[in-house]
Amino acid sequence: MNQEQLDNNLIIQETADGSFTLFNESLNERYHSKHGAKSESEYVFIKQGLEYCIDNTALDEIHILEIGLGTGLNAFLTALRWQQISKGTELKLYYTGYETTIINELIYSQLKYPITEKEKGLFLKIHQSKWNHWTALTPN
Repeated sequence: MNQEQLDNNLIIQETADGSFTLFNESLNERYHSKHGAKSESEYVFIKQGLEYCIDNTALDEIHILEIGLGTGLNAFLTALRWQQISKGTELKLYYTGYETTIINELIYSQLKYPITEKEKGLFLKIHQSKWNHWTALTPN
């Protein structure tokens, strides 16, 4: 795995699926699985979370709470999937992420989660949103 030291505590690590996570040395903890940051988020947050909720409930709105926004990967993948799912519907999604420590642009820009320019704009919107305020990432 590739690693890059960012500061005294955080190291960017490449995971087994080729996506990146952060490792906090002082806590000896990764933000995502070493087996695959993106794979983990897609399975846990998207397939078993968002898609399960949509397929098995009849709600007008969905509320997601993430304790520890971290790299923003879960929020980012949720927003991308939501753009596909919500087209032509009135269904609304409210995503709340709590975090005690924001990661800076030097860090999140090196994670390489977004691919297209449109995705980069969405990812930046997540990381540059004002704290303690609702921000519309997508129309719904």
